[in-house]
Amino acid sequence: MMDWITQIFWTFDMVVSNLTGFVHEGQLIMSPRMIFINYLKTWFILDLMVNVPDWAMTFVAIAAPTPADADSSGGDGSGGSVNRLLRSLRVVRTVRLLRLVKLKRILAMIKDRIASEVVFIILNIIKLIMMLLFVNHFIASLWYLVGGFGENGNNWRDAFDMTPEKAELGYRYSTSLHWSLTQFTPASVDVQPQNIYERIFAIMVLIAGLVLFSSFISSITGSMSQLRNMEADKSKQFWLLRRYLKQQKVPFDLSFKVLRYTEYVTSAKQDMIDEKRITILNTLTDQLRNELKFVTTYVCLMQHSLCRHLSVVNESILHLMAARALSSKMLAAQDPLFSRKDTPTHMHYIKEGSIRYKLHSTTEGWRGQPSVAKEGSVKPIRSITQYIDDHDPDAVVLRKDDYLCEIAIWAEWSHIGKSQAYEETCIVSMDVKVFIELVSRETETRDNVALYGRKFV
Repeated sequence: MMDWITQIFWTFDMVVSNLTGFVHEGQLIMSPRMIFINYLKTWFILDLMVNVPDWAMTFVAIAAPTPADADSSGGDGSGGSVNRLLRSLRVVRTVRLLRLVKLKRILAMIKDRIASEVVFIILNIIKLIMMLLFVNHFIASLWYLVGGFGENGNNWRDAFDMTPEKAELGYRYSTSLHWSLTQFTPASVDVQPQNIYERIFAIMVLIAGLVLFSSFISSITGSMSQLRNMEADKSKQFWLLRRYLKQQKVPFDLSFKVLRYTEYVTSAKQDMIDEKRITILNTLTDQLRNELKFVTTYVCLMQHSLCRHLSVVNESILHLMAARALSSKMLAAQDPLFSRKDTPTHMHYIKEGSIRYKLHSTTEGWRGQPSVAKEGSVKPIRSITQYIDDHDPDAVVLRKDDYLCEIAIWAEWSHIGKSQAYEETCIVSMDVKVFIELVSRETETRDNVALYGRKFV
């Protein structure tokens, strides 16, 4: 059953390879004709060498007569010919090992889907251990084969009663594997070479083990150290922080806020890969780098109607904004964002967490009219009753995907209320002056944005 599943899988892989695009000189090629030609030049010969012997052996096995049919036909020798052909095809089927070349590409695709660095390191350790066991399996098989080269009684299989008549297959295999593993480690085993062939083979394995085993062990040790240091550094930093707060006699309330915020930030960034670690990104052009930064960091702004409007009018402006006008900021609980009568310089978008906003009751906004909708910009599709602060009925809590201070883009403005983080919050801020400068570069873009602004005001 497993043979059928394997054959069908790799045969279907040939079909899928003819339907999968490829990258050539930085361009994604999706033309069926070009995909077919590329497949003929790359994987076709390998797939043919692997699949044809498998299917040939399958059809020959199906067509081969059963023992009952051979007896009824009088034993004309056709059965023996088929059996000889099957044995020949089994030798040819060793080319299936070439599938390891393609398997490497499949494993690389699986690795790309792993988001956690800890999981990636653990899987890498498991891979190294499996490779070590595979190498030892191969050496153990050869060691058992070499044990049959000497004369009767003058080889390790006879000397240690490891012949099929005296020991079961499992015990013979485990003994060979045990011997193989001892050649890579300081361990010992009571099996020793008994003739010149076995002695030469043992010496060759020892020489290979000096290189292979040291390489495997260093890789596994490095991965284990990396995994251990990831948690050790974090624990040490928190221990030093607690000790520092205690030595400086920081009040309990402030110490609690500091520890809570640092725990929130470290847990949020635990599985996030810092862009500075990926030095290969320095090879990107400015346009590609800006586009990548917008998609990875500021794509949440596409929830805002202004950014959706810009993506239709001139999408390159959004990418320039990522480099010059946009920035991310973390706020701890109760950190102030702005105060009453401050002049706004940024529009703020809530990426994570929530912001508490309170309108001053006696303050008049732009054009002499109170305006919480302009200042806070609560989304009209949500009921404002969902955002009322339980501790202060006059305050509004803005949550994820809400935004503040958009009015600063379209008019001169002073804040008519104050806001602070309701909990640990991440906001994206847009510099108003830089935004106006960018959209003013092209007349068509400026006019479209101005039309949007008039509708807003």
